[in-house]
Order: sequence, then structure tokens, then C-alpha cells
Amino acid sequence: MVRPYLNLAESKSLKQTAKIQTLFPMKYFYLLFIVLFCLSGCGNKTSDNNSTETHSSDVKTETDELAVEAPVIVDIEEIKVGMENRYNFYYEKFQNSPRISDEDRLQLKIDSIKNESFSLKVETGEIVKGNRIYDGEAGKIETIFVIQKDHMITEYLISYDKNGNYVDFVRVGQVPAYYSCDVSSVIKGNKIKCRMFMDADEGYEESIEYHEYEISPQLKFIEITEK
Repeated sequence: MVRPYLNLAESKSLKQTAKIQTLFPMKYFYLLFIVLFCLSGCGNKTSDNNSTETHSSDVKTETDELAVEAPVIVDIEEIKVGMENRYNFYYEKFQNSPRISDEDRLQLKIDSIKNESFSLKVETGEIVKGNRIYDGEAGKIETIFVIQKDHMITEYLISYDKNGNYVDFVRVGQVPAYYSCDVSSVIKGNKIKCRMFMDADEGYEESIEYHEYEISPQLKFIEITEK
């Protein structure tokens, strides 16, 4: 038999139970919201940190690339070549030196040098391999001697890039057969200072000319023009 009504105590107890049942879901909802908010904040912070680390890494890489691309400065210890005066036969020892082979000629890229004066000397003379005066990151610089039948000897610098390709050449020394023109040079650091002495001959007055060259990071011999 169902009781037609509830007493006051029972009614109060049922209201409290209903209130508690209503509060429990709301409480869990708020807790879940707080947890999700915290997790979201941590995720953003981690993302920001990762972004910052990536940016720092990028900056470091750019700096490294700039360092790699910095130009190479050629620095050669002082070398004196050529004939400083008519009594200094610096090149006599090369008269009887072995001439280069066909293989050496290819390796030295002799035929890559397109210069009329140089080509004429090579065609009418013989070539002796000299010394390597520079070997670095940019490439190498070597000397050769061209010996004419009249015993005139001319010394050239020839530069090559790091792959062995011909870059440039310049005359740095010459011992004339009859003292009409002698050339001597001082090579130091990345500078070449040449002195050309012209003897008085057939109405020409005695004269001296000076030329200065800078060895570029690409191993080109660039003549410095006086301002």
C-alpha cells in the first residue's frame, strides 16, 4: 500500500538528495574545464619553446653560411723573383732543368692561356716547371719558366681554382738575352710589386717602370692603378 503523502522529514531528505545529485555533475564539469584549460596552456608554451629553438637554430645556420662564404685572403710569405740587376743571374740553374712533358702541359693548362705575347714565347721556347708558391682554400698558384733559344728566360705566375681550372697569369720575372729589358718582382701577402728595367738601346733612354698587382680571393691578378 502506497503512502498518500510524505512526512516533513522525508520530504526534506529527498530535496537534499536531489540537490546533491544536481551539484555533482556541475562539479565534475568545472573540474574537467580547469584540467583542459591547463593542458591547453602547457601545449602553447611547449609550442612557443619549440618555435624559439627553431628560430635560434635558423640564425645559427645563417651565421655559419656567412662564415663559410667569407672571402679567402691570400697570404704568401715574401718571395723575390727575377733579375734584380744585370749581374744577378738568378735563372741560370733553369737552363739545364728538365722541360715539361705533354702530360705536364695539360695539367698546367698552358693552352688555356689566351695571350698573344705568352703564346708566342711558348711556341718559340721551352717550358720548365717552377714552384708552387700558394696552395689554399681558393686554389693554387704555380710558377713556370719559358726559355727562349737565345737564352732569355721569362717567369710567370699561373693561378688555378680549387678544381684545377685555369684562372689567370702574370709575368713576374725576366732575364733578357742582351740586357734590353729585365723584370724582377717581390711577392708578399696578396701583393705583387714588379720592376721593369729598360736599357738604353737604339735611341731609347734608360727607364724603369713599376707595376703592382693584388691577388684577389678568386686568385686573379688585378693591377692596382695609382690614384
